[in-house]
Amino acid sequence: MGERTEDYRYVKTQHKIYTALIALLKKRAFDDITVRDLCQAAQVSRSGFYLHFVDKYDLVDSYGRDLVKMGMRLFYANRGNGLETLYTELLTLINEQGDLITLLLSRKGSVEIQNQIKNQLRQNAADNILPYYGIKNQSPVAQRYLIAMTTGAVLSILQEWLDSGKQESPAELVAVMQEQVMPTLQRSQFRL
Repeated sequence: MGERTEDYRYVKTQHKIYTALIALLKKRAFDDITVRDLCQAAQVSRSGFYLHFVDKYDLVDSYGRDLVKMGMRLFYANRGNGLETLYTELLTLINEQGDLITLLLSRKGSVEIQNQIKNQLRQNAADNILPYYGIKNQSPVAQRYLIAMTTGAVLSILQEWLDSGKQESPAELVAVMQEQVMPTLQRSQFRL
């Protein structure tokens, strides 16, 4: 697989397929888009599509994994620089690279995909975010619900920002999160 990702033609075709999905999502819902539609819009053969992806869900998953990898690199590179810098960098990444994620989280997205993203956020919160900030609970039940609350809040804020056309800059949104959301989460370390 490493050789393919360095092959210009392979990368170019993959990019064409991503771009086709973005263009189609601007017109209709994810659930209404077929592999055939993607192939026509990207001007690639079905066999060319299947060389890259198993199906349209694999296409989205691949894009999501790439975005999460970029986000985790930013997390580890900026975690010593304070929350404001870290979150601004992450929102800037979504703002610059997240056309597909923006559309999938919108009303045209798929509930299945949104749940998949929510699960990835939950796992990331459990593995990286809460331990980094020292947010711990004595009860596994409380920890589970704290993770659900945290990821639900983050996803809701992100969806609201995306649905409103990203009216605030990443820095402005981070300021709101720091002033309103994070203090609430820090105070809410459940005690069950």
